[in-house]
Order: sequence, then structure tokens, then C-alpha cells
Amino acid sequence: MLLGVWLGDSSLLLGGAGAGGLFLLFWLCAWTVGGAFAIAGFLWMVTGYERIEISSSKILISRNIPIWARRVECNFADAAHLRVVEDATAQRINQLPNWYSRKSGTLQLDYGVHSLGFGLDLDPAEAKRLAHTILSVFPQLGPQGPNAGA
Repeated sequence: MLLGVWLGDSSLLLGGAGAGGLFLLFWLCAWTVGGAFAIAGFLWMVTGYERIEISSSKILISRNIPIWARRVECNFADAAHLRVVEDATAQRINQLPNWYSRKSGTLQLDYGVHSLGFGLDLDPAEAKRLAHTILSVFPQLGPQGPNAGA
């Protein structure tokens, strides 16, 4: 069937072959979605960046590529327990960074019942230094954060 479409028999694509045309339509849609993920992954590797903004009222974590951005915004008062995840780098050896997941990153903090991660390409030493800097300015994000007694 694919050979027929490749050689110019468009009746297979338009459904002239019964279920074969439906399968081909599904096949092409799946490859299109896969191609979109491949292009997004490539753009992340070439031009992607992560931005973390912390103020006394909110925490904003955004991961950006030229055609798309994923933003997570949370209330500062509900965030606590900023920590370094030592094995985050080991989990993604031979893998693309999981840039589309909210939990990915060498630094993590608790937000309600969820964990938010950031610092995708930081090694643990860099992450510890950044965590120390953040905690020196915002000690409320430490292990004894606002929800420690709850």
C-alpha cells in the first residue's frame, strides 16, 4: 500500500482501498505528531532556555523555544522545601532532557501535593550553589517552610 502511494496511486490515501486508506491516514498523522516532537526537541537543544523568576508573591518557571513556551506559575506562600535532586542527571543519561515535564530538574520544590523541578542542565554542585543563593534571599523556601508544621 505504501509503495502504491509512493508510486502515485492516490486512491490508497483517499480511502479507495477500504481499511488500508484509514490505516495510512492514521500512519501519516502519527508520523506528523512524532515529527513535531522531534522538531521541538531539536529546537530545545539549539535555542531552548529555562527562566526562573522568584518574587515575594509568586514563582514562575518557564521553558521556552522559539515557537512554544511552557509556563508554571505558583503562589510563593504555598511553595516550600527547595532541594537538590542528586540523581537527576543520572536519570537522563543517553536521553533528551525531559523539558516538557513540570517535575524535571536538578532543583525541586514542593507546591502543595506536587513537586516542581527546574535547573535541567545543572550538575549537583551548581544546583547546590544556586539553592544556597535562593535560600539566602528567600529562607521561607527551606525545609522548614511555611507548611512545615502542617
